[in-house]
Amino acid sequence: MELIDTDIRPWSAEDVKEQFGDSLSLLPSNDNIKELQTILRDKNTTRSDFKFYADRLIRLVIEESLNNLPFTDCEVVTPTGALYKGLKYGAGNCGVSIVRSGEAMEQAVNVLTQHGVKEERIILSNLFCTPAAAQAVVDYVPRLKILTSELHPVAPNHFGQKYFGTD
Repeated sequence: MELIDTDIRPWSAEDVKEQFGDSLSLLPSNDNIKELQTILRDKNTTRSDFKFYADRLIRLVIEESLNNLPFTDCEVVTPTGALYKGLKYGAGNCGVSIVRSGEAMEQAVNVLTQHGVKEERIILSNLFCTPAAAQAVVDYVPRLKILTSELHPVAPNHFGQKYFGTD
């Protein structure tokens, strides 16, 4: 697919893999996620509904990002004295909330790498991403991973205003 496309359909997982390889992945899609994306793009959605459904989609994206962190096996003793074989994060993790990308995202990545975080250990999690923006990030930080709910040529630029009530 072309990075700048007149077709306004979202990219499929196959299109994403072909264009970006392992640098970008989509939240596994289902009807619930598509409904959340639809509500967030609907100009008639009230602010309270918008915030509620945006928070739901944010949680799903963050949970999927957490699933991509390294885990190691561990054992713990339960309150009943039983041994439980489970998992724990393989290393510490850090989340940086950025309302809009661009320079703020670049600064966050620079700070992380200056403090010894390897690019391949950074996951940029976002709700919506345009193909051109994804390509710019991949070109800027090639080993960083991007996880998004949707890759679509039309970004919902109203998101911040609607979410924070400044529209």
